[in-house]
Formats: sequence, C-alpha cells, structure tokens
Amino acid sequence: GEIFEQPEKPQAYEGIPQWIETFDKAKESNDLDTIQDLYNKVLIYLNGPVLKYGEQAVNDFTQLKNQIEAYAEEVKKSKEPKPKFAGEALEQPKGGEYKYKMIARPFDKGAFSEDGFIRSENDPNGGFQILTYDRQMPVKEWNKWDLVPLTDIEGIKNKEFIDKDGYYSKITLKWWGNNRGADVSMYDTDGNLVEEPFGSSVKDIFTNIEEGYWIEKPTEEDRVDWDALFSGENQQSSEELEDERLEAEYQASSFDKKWAKTRKDAITKLTEQIKNAQSKIKEWSEKEYKRHGGSVEV
Repeated sequence: GEIFEQPEKPQAYEGIPQWIETFDKAKESNDLDTIQDLYNKVLIYLNGPVLKYGEQAVNDFTQLKNQIEAYAEEVKKSKEPKPKFAGEALEQPKGGEYKYKMIARPFDKGAFSEDGFIRSENDPNGGFQILTYDRQMPVKEWNKWDLVPLTDIEGIKNKEFIDKDGYYSKITLKWWGNNRGADVSMYDTDGNLVEEPFGSSVKDIFTNIEEGYWIEKPTEEDRVDWDALFSGENQQSSEELEDERLEAEYQASSFDKKWAKTRKDAITKLTEQIKNAQSKIKEWSEKEYKRHGGSVEV
C-alpha cells in the first residue's frame, strides 16, 4: 500500500519550446498530419495535466492552440478559390458590385480609378459621391484614391476576429458612423478585455485582414472540419485519445516514475499487489476460521 502515499513533487515548468519548434517545422513542410497530432496533444494537456504546472503553462498551451487553429483556417482558405489579390479574407459573390465612398474630393475626371468603374451617384447622407465598381479593390488602391470600402465594411460588420499568433481569443469592431474607422476591443485567451477599446482607421483594419494578421473567427457552425481538412492517415480513435489523456495525467502526477515508468506499468504492478494482498487475506481468513473451529465469522 505504500505507493498510494507518494509525496507531492514540485512540477517544474520550463516552457514549451519543443512543442513550438515542432509546430514551426510542420508548417514549413506543410506536414498536416503532424500538426493535427500536435493539436490533439495540446487539447489533452489543456484538459487537465497542464494545470499541474501553473498559470503560465496554461497560457502557453492556450496560445499554441490558438495558433494552430488560426493556421488551420489559413489552410482551409488556401483550398478555396483565390480572390483577385492575395491575402484578401473577404468573400464576395463573383460579378457583384462594390461600393466606395469618396471622402477627399468630389467626383471628377482623374479623381478616381476607371478600372472596373460602373457609375457614380450622390450619397443621400451627404458628402461626396459613392462609386460603384465591378471588382474589389485591394487596400493600397482604394486608400490611394481616398475611398472608403462600403461593401467590404458591410461584409465584416458584426463579425469577430482572432490574430494569427494566438494572443487574442476575440477581436471586435464597433464601426463609427462615417465608416472611416472603428473602436477595436481585444480579448486575451481567458476572454478578458486587454485594454480599453481604441480607435483604428479603416485602412489599418483592412490591412490587418488583407495581410492575414487578423483572421475571421469561425462560428460554431463554421469551425474547421479537421477530418476533411487533414489527410486522416493518422486519425486517432476516441479510445486512443483517452489513453493519451490518462497517460499525460499520470506523467503529471506525483507517482514515482522509477517505480512505474508508465500508467500501464503502474496498473500492472498495482493489480499484482492487490492480488497478492487478496491471497494473503484469504489465507489468513482460512487459518483463523480453522483456529476457531469454524464457528467464528472472519
């Protein structure tokens, strides 16, 4: 019975550089099987064992989880039809119309791009004209002409984002009335507001999106389908994942690993000890029973 009274050992934590290195190398070689396997292990550790190592460990594993999920979203989008310019995350129907508000000067020859131009119309809310195009402009182009991308803004209103590095679990935008910018709120991996909302220009917001630094946060219905995204050659069953989770808990426990290196070894040795104890109890019971002439319950 001694093994049930193992003294608690301090759980030293030295970061997760090997985990991060594995992820970085897998990204470089586009090794999706390794990334999925790493993602499964991260979830296992976050489900309990990592708590033994303290708050910093939880934060590190949560950040790695967010980075893997962001990368998976990038892979998912890379398999979809490419838009007209690289990096654009917005989805617009082909052959649609895109509206841009003029903010620096009125409509006149030389004051706008003629590529894809359809029409100009007065803005019922005042100010300069609204231009309609048959194509979607990249940030650099509409910023050059002092335009505000009204259609693009409508496409992301009420949507939330995450960052590709996994520092934030949620980024929200509260657009200003003139659509020239928005108040940005950023939440850490625990869901807490990092700082008071700050103003950001429409150019900076869409630059973050276009360059892939901000990624649209998937809804519950739109989360990555890992089975479809990855090859599935190394798919693990629920039983295998549960075994890995239990083994991780054992490795994080205070059991003496010199006595039993793995959880399976510990179970085997414990089972043998229990059988030996039951055998001794049975021998003792029979001996006592006979000693009392078979008349005493033992």
